[in-house]
Amino acid sequence: MGKLFGTDGVRGVANRELTPELAFRLGRAGAYVLSQSAPHPRIVIGKDTRISGDMLEAALIAGITSVGGEALPVGVLPTPGIAFLTRELQATAGVVISASHNPVQDNGIKFFAGTGYKLPDALEEEIESYVLGQGSVNKSSQQLGGSRAGTDGKVDGGTDGGADGSDNACDDATANANDIDDVDESKATPVMADRAVDDAVNDTVGDQEGLHHDGLPAPTGIQVGRVIPVADAAERYIAFLRKTVPGDFAGMKIVIDGANGAASKVGPELFRSLGAEVITIHCAPDGTNINAGCGSTHPESLAEAVVANGADLGLAFDGDADRLIVVDEKGAIVDGDQIMVAIALYMKEQGQLPKDTVAVTVMSNMGLHLALKAAGIQILETKVGDRYVLEALRENGAVFGGEQSGHILMLNHNTTGDGVLSALQLVRVLREKGQKMSELAGQMQKLPQLLVNVRVKDKACQEELEVKAAVAAGAAKLAGRGRILVRPSGTEPLIRVMGEGPDAEELRAIVEEIADVFRRYA
Repeated sequence: MGKLFGTDGVRGVANRELTPELAFRLGRAGAYVLSQSAPHPRIVIGKDTRISGDMLEAALIAGITSVGGEALPVGVLPTPGIAFLTRELQATAGVVISASHNPVQDNGIKFFAGTGYKLPDALEEEIESYVLGQGSVNKSSQQLGGSRAGTDGKVDGGTDGGADGSDNACDDATANANDIDDVDESKATPVMADRAVDDAVNDTVGDQEGLHHDGLPAPTGIQVGRVIPVADAAERYIAFLRKTVPGDFAGMKIVIDGANGAASKVGPELFRSLGAEVITIHCAPDGTNINAGCGSTHPESLAEAVVANGADLGLAFDGDADRLIVVDEKGAIVDGDQIMVAIALYMKEQGQLPKDTVAVTVMSNMGLHLALKAAGIQILETKVGDRYVLEALRENGAVFGGEQSGHILMLNHNTTGDGVLSALQLVRVLREKGQKMSELAGQMQKLPQLLVNVRVKDKACQEELEVKAAVAAGAAKLAGRGRILVRPSGTEPLIRVMGEGPDAEELRAIVEEIADVFRRYA
């Protein structure tokens, strides 16, 4: 990881760490790097509903077009919708302006490759080098040449379904997946950019003919890039999603919590177009209320609304709609593990689960393992982070997996975690099986799970002999009935002690014993 790009793009407090100046330079550097393989690169740009999104979008567009790139703004759209449109429009790349489930003051910039997968690490590093004034400009590209696509100001569609136009979105893709180190923390480290970028710009070339003061090309005349808005972006994404389910949802009542974010429009429109009665809460974004006490990280008000309206279920998305949490008809929370079990068992029954395999992280509840193994489904267990889930799926020719936090991947349809797609497939299962949501969720019996975070001076303390002895002793007490998992946080000075077992009181005592040993290193 460099100074700018963290585990999921560039992230920071908007207008303080993630400034419009930095967004401009990212746009310039990104378009320049992409122009080495595609003159006048076409770059899709989407955002969530944060008030800072317009500012950063304008700066990005200026940067992209200033080196001859074509900017294709799609407006407010879920992150997975932007990944889809990048493929659909046969763009060179895509950019998402979002900080996912983080509060409104944060924002981020993340690049997708033309395949719809995260831009390869090597290209991110190259972009960063130019932003910091450390890259070497290809003199032959000082004036970007080549013909332009879409010179009539229109955007044509390209693919449907997978990255190559097939039903499987992971076919022939070459880019790396997202790297998310912790389940409910910021997906990327804050940028450390202001001083580094300012120093870099002050040291770069400013007087060479055909170059901007940052040393990158400064085309003129018809070589300057253009902006081609995609007016029907939401409609294209909804149409794509509708094709993934047969029939309709007539007679179903659904409450949708859009987190006042990117799914606030497309979520309700999609389910209404399929005949469902939809009641919305937190679907009125005003630029300042994204994720504010709502959405997948705060499903309490959704639970109340489901019960009050006698709905079949409730769907909660986060700010950029890449994750899903559900509420059953009784108001009980249904997490990502339970959602995955419900969908995976149905896919297995229908012969639609390639290799009868599902990928999950080490944080998934043991109840998921028991339910899937009982059905003859193989489980691939990975480190925490949907990057690792995605890698495991692609390496093993599987398509389905995810995280307890609600990031669910269905590579037979899309290239990244898609909360709206996951919701659609879950409601399809509910309709096809004719069961209540509580019955679907009940296919997995969750074992009591306890997570304790301990702040420490040095995360290396987990290698101390007394710590290892305490962990081993706790694991021995739960042998054959549960487990202990100890791991450091990827972004904070914390050690996470997680335990699972059949008895909640016994589990608490065991986990606290281990946590007390770690507290000696606080």
